[in-house]
Amino acid sequence: MFRERYHADFIPIECKNYSADLANEEFNQLASRLGSSTSGLGMLVCRTITDAAAMQRHQVFRWAKGIMLLLFDDEVLTRLVRLKMAGRDADIDGILLEMTERIKFDSVT
Repeated sequence: MFRERYHADFIPIECKNYSADLANEEFNQLASRLGSSTSGLGMLVCRTITDAAAMQRHQVFRWAKGIMLLLFDDEVLTRLVRLKMAGRDADIDGILLEMTERIKFDSVT
């Protein structure tokens, strides 16, 4: 799914063990590694998200430049792992699709 849509032969992932929301610097750090010659998709992993709307704005801003950054916190990762352990790969795909569409269409849920 991601390989074709985002020219993502590989997906860089950065993990931030922060107790506060990520800032512009953390998004820029990963975004600087992405582009048409590398990958259009990156993943940021953090402990928690307290201001989902602010994190969404960071993601939408990068999407406007052609870069899809997905943000995962402990809660989302736990849900994805449980789904994988239950063999519910289609549900995982659904969550990832919803995450990308939320960024593309700039709607916070």
